[in-house]
Amino acid sequence: IFGDLRLSVIDEGAHLDYIYYIVRKHRLPTMFQYINTRLLEETGAIAGLSVAPRYEAIQVPLYYCLMAGIVRFLPSPRAALLTIRMIGLALWLVSFLLCRRSISYLHEKGFLESKELMDVVLFYAAANPGILIRCIYVSNEPLAILFGVLAVDSMFRMIFDGYSRKSTIRTFLYCILLFYTKNTGAFMVGGLLLVLLYYKKVLAFFLSAGAFVMAMAPWFLRNWFLYRSVTGMNMHIRLVIDTVNPAHSAHNPVTEIFLLFDKKFFIPAEIRNGTVFTSRFLAAAALVCILLVGAGIAVELRNFLRMVFVRKWNWTYTADEKKEFVTMVCAALLFADIVMLTLSTVSSRLNTLLGRYLYLIVVPIAVLLMTWLAKCRSRKTVCVCLSVFLSLLVLDTSMEYFRELTLQRTREETYELIEEEETEEIPEENEIDDELEIWMEFGQSGMETLESTSMENPEEL
Repeated sequence: IFGDLRLSVIDEGAHLDYIYYIVRKHRLPTMFQYINTRLLEETGAIAGLSVAPRYEAIQVPLYYCLMAGIVRFLPSPRAALLTIRMIGLALWLVSFLLCRRSISYLHEKGFLESKELMDVVLFYAAANPGILIRCIYVSNEPLAILFGVLAVDSMFRMIFDGYSRKSTIRTFLYCILLFYTKNTGAFMVGGLLLVLLYYKKVLAFFLSAGAFVMAMAPWFLRNWFLYRSVTGMNMHIRLVIDTVNPAHSAHNPVTEIFLLFDKKFFIPAEIRNGTVFTSRFLAAAALVCILLVGAGIAVELRNFLRMVFVRKWNWTYTADEKKEFVTMVCAALLFADIVMLTLSTVSSRLNTLLGRYLYLIVVPIAVLLMTWLAKCRSRKTVCVCLSVFLSLLVLDTSMEYFRELTLQRTREETYELIEEEETEEIPEENEIDDELEIWMEFGQSGMETLESTSMENPEEL
């Protein structure tokens, strides 16, 4: 997919246009401007993007400013497209290695016992086809995933190593960087605030919450002055609603929540057209995630309520207690993400309950999956079953991809044959000149005939 530029999606062009606008104008774009389609045609990859407003200007600017600093030294838009795609893959690889480091840290603290189970579930959550394909395209997803992994890892270390001002500032900075990379990641600061409450650091809690609001204020003020909305969603909705939801119909949030882990999590929706990438393996993967993660959230919510109303925040900070709190923070982050996406879907009539918005919290999802799979009687059996399942999943996805690629090439060859046949039927330039001369002579003789014909004899005319 990285090398096949024909699989570029429309949004990739809008993101690339955002970057080039910063390079050329040295300022941020607005949604009142229009996308430079001539620039995108030079890449040879952006297809289907007609003249449209810069709807992606609603995105926060950190990723685009960083990429603009690189693109300005590249010779062409095509080179920029391939370079940014390569950077996206590199960011995913770094994120995956950091995920593995974070899970290994939990293993060292005795949180998880089965190393094999850790590896299998980590690939299942952080290296599935969906997250890989998403990180190939030009978008802010890869950098957002990186900051999300760093923030969660820092929270885990705060829980086990204890509270410190340095660790609090580090986690806070990761949350701010995540927000200015993808503002839907604002919920991540809730995990930090929960850890501060765990250690009963009330002053640090309010200082962190206030500082986070002040850090977000410049972006919200800019949106208010431009679009009369702190998020800018009112303008964005008007630009895209007729494309993504022509009927302006309301989405059922209950149904969409259960579909969060469907094929949109494992395969991005932009890649699938019709029946492409649909299979029973992906449906089974969605079912496994719904059951395990759903059960984890329910149990951790019960534990949280018991901790608040029964134990009255009387923590003893033992090793077992910290293990319990880790799963509680993971469940809280996933729950907060789903609630935020649900509210956005209900209020905007745009379906934001998409699996790719869960990529920011792949580590909490992996931890919840590991926690509940580890409670199975035979860990080895679970690992073998998951390994077989993942192998079938990857095999099935690869077959679907190559099948679609073959069909696309067949269609292109058919179009080329049709064009060649039409070209053969078109007369050469000399033949066109001869026919034009004949028609001119015929027209002149016809005019002479009309002039010599009596208008008084309409039948003869």
